[in-house]
Amino acid sequence: ISLGLVGSEMCIRDSYYDISQLTGVTLRPSALLERHADLIPTLAGVKHSSPDIVEFERCVAAAGGRFRAYWGCDEALTAGLVLGAAGGIGSTYNFAAPRAREVIAAFEAGDMPRARAAQLAIVRLVDVLARHGYLRASKAVMAIKGIDSGTVRLPLQPIAAADVDAIRADLEAAGFADVAAAAHAAHT
Repeated sequence: ISLGLVGSEMCIRDSYYDISQLTGVTLRPSALLERHADLIPTLAGVKHSSPDIVEFERCVAAAGGRFRAYWGCDEALTAGLVLGAAGGIGSTYNFAAPRAREVIAAFEAGDMPRARAAQLAIVRLVDVLARHGYLRASKAVMAIKGIDSGTVRLPLQPIAAADVDAIRADLEAAGFADVAAAAHAAHT
């Protein structure tokens, strides 16, 4: 496939999603932004979910800052903002967005102690989910919220009802009752 053909007939903007620690793809997104941007007219930026902060900094600076670089590591959103992230795109934001908004608001206000405290809450939330298998637990929380995001793919195993109860109890015990709470019926 020619990079010149990717997205050339589309009206939407595309972002490259870098999550190399899960995919094993070692393409440097900054190199894509620098070298191939003119060949992909719809390329708007990158979602950087790798913990490689130096590479993220390269993405922010790529092509003179022409692209938007989004930080995708929920548990280090503050670091991404410090490096110039246009924002955050993270899986916990599906059910705990107020916590990420608190990090961003504190950062924008220059209140780094408050930003760090809000960030630590996200770290603790991710820790709770990770104890149950992060992706499985995140899908369970979405189901608790009334959103069917499907099941995990093999080789991961679907979560059992007893595990959902354990996740809810662990979230509540860790101070995340809002995350563990079912969605309100008024959402319809």
